[in-house]
Amino acid sequence: MTTELSRSDAVTAPADLPMRGSGRHPSPVNWVRTHPVAAACLATAVAHAMFLSTRLGDDEGGFLAVAQHWGVPGRYLYGPLWVDRPPGLIAVLALAAHLGPYGARIVALAVAVALVAAAGWAAAAVRRRASGWGAWTAFAFACSPLIGAQQLNGELVASAAVMTSVAATMHALYGAHRPRHSRALGLLAGGMALAAVLTKQNFLDALVFAAVLLTGTAVTSRRRRVDAVKVAGWFTLGALTAAGTVLWWASAQHRLGAMLYAMYGFRADAAAVMASWSFHAPLTRLDNLAVAGVLCGLLVVMTVAFATNVRRLRRPDPLTLAIAAATVSALAGIAAGGNYWSHYLIALIPMTSLAAALTVTAPPMGPDGTAGSPVARQGHRILRVLVVVTVALTAGTAVVVAYRDVRAPSTVAATARWIADSARPGDTLTVAYTHANVLQASGLAPAYPYAWSLPLRTLDPNLVLLSDRLRAADGPTWFLQWDQEHAWGLDANGALDSALQQHYHVAAIICGHQVWLRDTAARVLARVPSPALCAR
Repeated sequence: MTTELSRSDAVTAPADLPMRGSGRHPSPVNWVRTHPVAAACLATAVAHAMFLSTRLGDDEGGFLAVAQHWGVPGRYLYGPLWVDRPPGLIAVLALAAHLGPYGARIVALAVAVALVAAAGWAAAAVRRRASGWGAWTAFAFACSPLIGAQQLNGELVASAAVMTSVAATMHALYGAHRPRHSRALGLLAGGMALAAVLTKQNFLDALVFAAVLLTGTAVTSRRRRVDAVKVAGWFTLGALTAAGTVLWWASAQHRLGAMLYAMYGFRADAAAVMASWSFHAPLTRLDNLAVAGVLCGLLVVMTVAFATNVRRLRRPDPLTLAIAAATVSALAGIAAGGNYWSHYLIALIPMTSLAAALTVTAPPMGPDGTAGSPVARQGHRILRVLVVVTVALTAGTAVVVAYRDVRAPSTVAATARWIADSARPGDTLTVAYTHANVLQASGLAPAYPYAWSLPLRTLDPNLVLLSDRLRAADGPTWFLQWDQEHAWGLDANGALDSALQQHYHVAAIICGHQVWLRDTAARVLARVPSPALCAR
């Protein structure tokens, strides 16, 4: 992970890779070796394409439901539904909603390819032969179903923005030959750094990376001091432009306070709610997160990459320190999340890919700064093997999981299909208290703003709003009791149960879940699906 650059090292073809063959029909193996970044991007597209027809995840479908109803008048930031996410993510999901039934996975494919390409681009800023290692390392994790990377989520989109910002920052500082190129790259870097925050509010990694790299370079390098200051200025302008645009939009919609609360204020309130409840579930998920990180290889590659560079971290090397600082930022964001879902690990992909690429292509460094440390050489060899193994592991895992998911029955799909088949145009649905993807899969409109359990527990803890909605004349046509009525200690006073008993009746039990229908709504009910269709 060294920043010892020469112009020839940054722009010439790698000496240890075969040059393009002179024959008219080069073999696929040679093409992969001579075009490693393009090959990694193609492999990423293929891996994600296998998941196009698999069901959407809980958050994935829920966010898509929010985006689909964003244009509907409502009192909340995104219309009739409320979610604690920045507008950048919902805008991406809104784009996906316009691309048809596979839109979410098509966008996920494009985002993953962008992440892999940006990883190769970032590594190439230091030495071109590192680009392939960066791209393939990113492939290994941006396509891993073990950490939910096949889904369109905030972590994947924000990671692509972080990686693009990091690459643009490095090229603006190290590789731009003309001032206008440096300006454009600096603006891009700042804009993408803010785009990451506006997609997933705890993704400050690109901002941290740029701050450490540019400040460190200005302090330690006379030759690049002026360049670092100029890039910092253009980076700041790009970031302020992105931030100003979103702030202007929120102010114009009279939603500035609502946006800031959704991004940050809610997290403090939700943390208090989680702290008042049992830590068993979060700690169990933390264990699962650690296991997933090890099995997919991400935590292993990250650990070996940084362990190999411990001595470099003691030297005033701005790039090494910037990568380390951004990694700490990503880890802090994971820890602060509190829920520890496995897809949180996606945040580690940008810095792990860059660290691995620069490590395996750099000469080992001894204690005195010279090449030849046996420990470092061993670390380089281990890391090379690990990257190759994780690439193969991800390819195999993706095939197996995609095949399983395409064929596997789904309780979400079966329940949503039954409600959709039994409903009439204009019907509405409320799902308690989780699985917002059922709402999206049913195609019905929402009648209650909180489609996730944590917002409900935080903003409607006594279920006052939910009970009032059930009693209202325009209350939901359908009510799906997905979770136990008293889960998380909810409905302690029986208000929800009372409202259901007074205004609803159980129309059917689908896959073990009670589906309530409003008493005033007469519907011809569809046939109850076979239990064989209910799973997961």
